[in-house]
Amino acid sequence: MKKQLLLLALMLLATSASAVEVEIAGVWYDVVTKVKEATVIQYKNSKYSGGIVIPETIEYDGNAYSVTSIGECAFSDCTSLTSVTIPNSVTSIGNSAFTNCASLTSVTIPDGVTSIGMHAFFGCSGLTSLVVGNNVASIGVSAFAYCPLKKVIVKDITAWCKISFDNLHSNPLSISHRLYNAEGIIIRNLVISDNVTSIGNYAFEDSGLTSVTIPNSVTTIGDGAFNGCALTTVTIGNSVASISFDAFANCSSLTDVYCLAENVPSTDSDAFVGSSINTATLHVPNASIVAYQTAAPWSGFKAIVGLDGTTPETKKCATPTISLVDGELVFGCETEGVEFVSEVTVSDAKKYNGNKVSLTGVYKVSVYATKDGYLSSDVATAEFTMSAGSGKRGDINTDGTVNALDVQEVINIAADTE
Repeated sequence: MKKQLLLLALMLLATSASAVEVEIAGVWYDVVTKVKEATVIQYKNSKYSGGIVIPETIEYDGNAYSVTSIGECAFSDCTSLTSVTIPNSVTSIGNSAFTNCASLTSVTIPDGVTSIGMHAFFGCSGLTSLVVGNNVASIGVSAFAYCPLKKVIVKDITAWCKISFDNLHSNPLSISHRLYNAEGIIIRNLVISDNVTSIGNYAFEDSGLTSVTIPNSVTTIGDGAFNGCALTTVTIGNSVASISFDAFANCSSLTDVYCLAENVPSTDSDAFVGSSINTATLHVPNASIVAYQTAAPWSGFKAIVGLDGTTPETKKCATPTISLVDGELVFGCETEGVEFVSEVTVSDAKKYNGNKVSLTGVYKVSVYATKDGYLSSDVATAEFTMSAGSGKRGDINTDGTVNALDVQEVINIAADTE
């Protein structure tokens, strides 16, 4: 028993001998001499205040120590702390490290940080701006609860998708949904860094976002990614190739969408459903205006203008003409080189049994013209009646119809626009 107590005493002595608390330039550290590392700890006599700059290394007793962590409650309740600079050498921020730092307005968490403890910034009532590095792999419960964040820059959404904000799910898909509802955070503006290639399903659903900038590196935007956001302005990078179902649905405050893609993204018809795009403006590359004007759902915007703010003159195909020549429909157009898209229906067509068919009916024709670089024309329509009359071929019967065996004229033709 005596040997065990002696061994324990020696272990405690060795541990205490390897950890020393020191103050350097107004900041207290727990220095571990064996591994040459230091942890920021609480101030011994009062509270930290003003602006604090934490260096990457400190010198003590002739040796350099790397500052690798901010300890538990290190700056807790330091209500006069106005700013803190965290070096890239720091890999972890402890539980309640900055709880209730009411004067802290902005924080940049560097790429070196991989974990943020629970309640780390809980109740920082003045914290409006947050930049999060791209290596954060875990965030404790309520880490940013009750912080009135207005601008959040997330460098790596992929990493954030793996973070559990409420300790209920190991892989939440709705990042800002959990920030907003479970954490008490309101995010207003989001800037996504250019190393992100996709935005997952429901990533920011129902968040308080009012604006978002999607970088050129992103190629896909998933289902419901921004569904129900308070977005007024959206900027979509030039590499986005597909926008999925409900991606920007129910963003009822939307006023401006800037889509930098020259090729119109493949877009689900309900991508903007409920977002009142009929009163919003779409800004696109000048050379692509016509392409957006003729592609749903983009064509549903109230106005489609060039990115430079101007609207080039848009050419439109002339309305086609319809005529009958030698028993065939012939379409014409003042715009050269067009293609015609037509439809012919017989409103009173019937099914017959037997060896004879009566070629009677009211024929309805609609046609419009298309051409690359032009808007499609208005739709021209015509209607004529055919009847197997008793007169000669081509004769007009007393009822105003034309003998079906040799139609040469159009009766009641009405080439108008829809």
